[in-house]
Amino acid sequence: MGPVDKQPGEQRQFGHSVSSYLNIFKHLKVSKVIRLNEPKYEESVLTRNGIEHEEMYFNDGSVPPDEVA
Repeated sequence: MGPVDKQPGEQRQFGHSVSSYLNIFKHLKVSKVIRLNEPKYEESVLTRNGIEHEEMYFNDGSVPPDEVA
């Protein structure tokens, strides 16, 4: 599971917020994150911290279309 930001009014949160990944990404010298499914976190947290962000959305469990592959 990728980053999941808690939404207003939610009692429980599954996964970790995108900001909790920052130290790990920096330690591993991650320079780009590619999101493959629906947005569950704010990408600006990454871009403000020098990590590029791309969208290559396709349905979970499916084969990506040619323009994504």
